[in-house]
Amino acid sequence: VPRRRALTRRPARVVFDANLLISAVIAGKKLPVGTTRRVVDEAFSGPTRVIVCPHLLDEIEGALRRPRMRRFVALEEVASVMTWILGATHL
Repeated sequence: VPRRRALTRRPARVVFDANLLISAVIAGKKLPVGTTRRVVDEAFSGPTRVIVCPHLLDEIEGALRRPRMRRFVALEEVASVMTWILGATHL
């Protein structure tokens, strides 16, 4: 009887759209926390590998720095938001 190789499961790899990550930032400030934030938090904390590229990071940071985003994210918070995203993702 041939031996079967043990299946090793690789973590799922996902790419989130910039709009979803921005929505997650905004949804994280509301109580109860919004669905998009829960999805992103689950992906960031689990075995899932969230993949980003420099272009996506630039798009997110640029959007968060727009004046119309002030009611959701203060300029002083943008750096910590980007650190949060960078700390949980893979380039």
